[in-house]
Amino acid sequence: MGHNPYTGQFANHLAGVLSVLGRLLKYGAVGSITLVAASLITFEGTHLYVENFSLRDSVSPESDHEEQYGWVTDSHRWTAGTTKNAGTDPELSWGARHLVRAAWMCLNWNTNPFTSISVHNQSLQLDGSSQTLDIRLLNAQSYLAEAIKKSGNSANRSSLLTIRAEILETLGAPSLLWKADQLYEELESSLPADSASAAQIHSKRGDIAARLGQNDEAVKAWRHAIDMIALPSPTQQGQVPRALPKEPLAQRIIAQNLVSLSSFYSTNKRLPEALAVQSAALSLLSNTSQRTTTMVPPAQQLHELYLTHRAALLTLQHSEVTYALSKKPATPLTLLTQAASSSEHVARVLCDVHPDPLTTNPSDIPYPPSTLPVSFRFISSDALRNPAIALLRDARRSAAQAWNLAGILHEREGSKHQLAAFECYERALAWCGGEKAAEGTLESEWTGIWQNYVRMRETIMKAHK
Repeated sequence: MGHNPYTGQFANHLAGVLSVLGRLLKYGAVGSITLVAASLITFEGTHLYVENFSLRDSVSPESDHEEQYGWVTDSHRWTAGTTKNAGTDPELSWGARHLVRAAWMCLNWNTNPFTSISVHNQSLQLDGSSQTLDIRLLNAQSYLAEAIKKSGNSANRSSLLTIRAEILETLGAPSLLWKADQLYEELESSLPADSASAAQIHSKRGDIAARLGQNDEAVKAWRHAIDMIALPSPTQQGQVPRALPKEPLAQRIIAQNLVSLSSFYSTNKRLPEALAVQSAALSLLSNTSQRTTTMVPPAQQLHELYLTHRAALLTLQHSEVTYALSKKPATPLTLLTQAASSSEHVARVLCDVHPDPLTTNPSDIPYPPSTLPVSFRFISSDALRNPAIALLRDARRSAAQAWNLAGILHEREGSKHQLAAFECYERALAWCGGEKAAEGTLESEWTGIWQNYVRMRETIMKAHK
């Protein structure tokens, strides 16, 4: 039988196809390995960067003043200590350390295209309802929850618990607030009962109770937080201390809890109790809330500004209670002017704008003042950045509220006070954003001030036609 030429051709074609397939498989395998390797290198490289650079910045305050004034708390300690050794706690497992770094990245980097998500998640126990929550915070608390499970008795466990509790508190869903309270309870049990750290945590538990509608529990928690750190001789259970402790953090805790008590009594129409707390608290803070200069260290300056602003809030609340009890505007207007001026002073010092001397002339303030950024002196420090930003936001809001209330009282005095009312509304509007709500200002607050401003402007224009 002769040779068939087609058999050789078929074999050649088959060998060619197999050769091509082999090359494709080889290139595919090499490409897949390269892709996996590149992904792993990128993944681990990112974690190494956070471990050796980002967390190095977070772990060590720039000066001893930040520790002395209590600005470096567990919420800043992503590592095992406050030395300059960077990185996560070496006692944690490999997986736990990756989870901690992932949580840090969620909080500090915008790593997700979505900023919020509507969730109906049984694992989060969101009371069977759909709620819109910040996806970065959700992811961060999930990573921390897993890291805490793997942490055992690590020295960093309390810090991780604190960070997760604060995230849950920020998310704000009722079931998540309950979980935050449980974490705070666990943290408090591990601290000395008379320490400022324990009092701070107990104060937060009071805030959570108030948000959950447990008013009696909230008042008890705020009072107990004060009693935990107040000087024993000049104070009695449940009353305003007659002197502040020397520790700066303890001073801020007492000031904040007095503001919380004052606000609670005022809003729940317990006016005599509110008046008593406000009068005693303002007397207590009068010697500590000072008009500071830039000559002091930023940590000390921020502490003094904090006390000044809490005194301004108490003055604002005191004006409301005084007016509710007397219906006479003279004293409340004086108090509102004091509260507004002190709030403006705090905001201007934080922004390095005409911090001294204090002026009440609106033309001396850049318009709108709500756009002024926090000074580099504060934002350059990891420990001071967030407290300074929060204090500036609160100072702007209290300044706007005080001027708005002053405008309302002037307006009630009749047509002769319309111009004064308009000037107050104008100044309030400047501090809450001008023609649109500033960042950190509630839309409802801005709307109320804007409506007052527009109404009074039209009234004055009609009167001058």
